[in-house]
Amino acid sequence: MRVPWKEGRERNAAQGCKPAGVYFCYVRTVKEGTSKKGDPMFEVELAEVETDVVLCRDWIMLGGPGCGIGVLKLDALGFTEEKSEDVLPEDLIGRRVWVHMEQERQKWTGDDGQERESVRLKPKLGAWDDYRSGYRPEDDRPPELDRPDKETDTDTDEKSRRAMELQRPPKDGEKGEEELPF
Repeated sequence: MRVPWKEGRERNAAQGCKPAGVYFCYVRTVKEGTSKKGDPMFEVELAEVETDVVLCRDWIMLGGPGCGIGVLKLDALGFTEEKSEDVLPEDLIGRRVWVHMEQERQKWTGDDGQERESVRLKPKLGAWDDYRSGYRPEDDRPPELDRPDKETDTDTDEKSRRAMELQRPPKDGEKGEEELPF
């Protein structure tokens, strides 16, 4: 089957990407792999809970110099050393996490030889002092969502608040109002 590389890249570049900010995400897909240096890793696809739109791909390193951040990401996804010494790719599917995203510009060359630039989202390392990986557990709402300021994207904040409300289990005596899309 013919792959429309050029058309796909041009569409992605034209569509742009979502603004930097805090998103409530879930792990949509996972691939087990090996880095260029031979270290084990998971490649995860993070999608926004509310819209089901894929925001980015990320790599959770399980060896080498990146494994420190990898362990922090797994911890934010709900894994602990006491409970889960071994983590399988399927264990990550559906896990929810707050992710502080930043935009990154990428340059690439099209099939016609023209240089192009696109923008993508990626987790922002060091975004929170208490969560250096850019991931934050789903039950630990980021404080900036409760205190919007000039630097915070209020549209993203509202979406994140709504996503958290959709995901919160009903309290005792409270009736659940909406069903989750997955």
